[in-house]
Amino acid sequence: MLVPVRRWHLIIYCIMKKLLPIFLVAFIANLLTVLAVIFLSSLGNKNNELQGVLLMIILPLMWLLTIIIALVLSILKHREIFKKSILAYTILLLLCCTPVPVVAIALLCRPPETTSTPVVYTYRGGKAYKTESWYYVPDGKKYVDKTFIADSALERKADDDSEFRKDGVWVYYKTNGDTLKTEYWINGRQAPNSK
Repeated sequence: MLVPVRRWHLIIYCIMKKLLPIFLVAFIANLLTVLAVIFLSSLGNKNNELQGVLLMIILPLMWLLTIIIALVLSILKHREIFKKSILAYTILLLLCCTPVPVVAIALLCRPPETTSTPVVYTYRGGKAYKTESWYYVPDGKKYVDKTFIADSALERKADDDSEFRKDGVWVYYKTNGDTLKTEYWINGRQAPNSK
């Protein structure tokens, strides 16, 4: 005896059976893009050449190949996948075979960009202090002031900030000026009362 299947289960099964190749192409392309973005964010500013090759050559070629494969599959299976009953799903999947959804999600989830003013070094009491001021782009509202300390002003070498440790009160602001969070630093260690 067969177990009755709900209508929507049958619809999903039929749609996926017809659209599975396009779904797999879209899924693999988007997965590779997400993995590439995670890889790029883990690099930071370490390897600019690799970042440039990945962003300017490999990802565009991958998306071009994805679009070509999706078009070929659409042409080969046009009688099945462009029926009125599944046309909306077909168009949605074909859209997912382009970088448009990934770019849209990235733009929606992206935090506001910030920039810093030139770093200021001061020396007093035999210690060196470094101050960074960060601001939101493009409106110029304050994001955070960061202070760092080094034990001896004499030991500091040009272009070597490795001996500086986080110090002082760091207040982060939202774009509207409200306090986002506060961190208290003493000689490179975060105090327990940071919020």
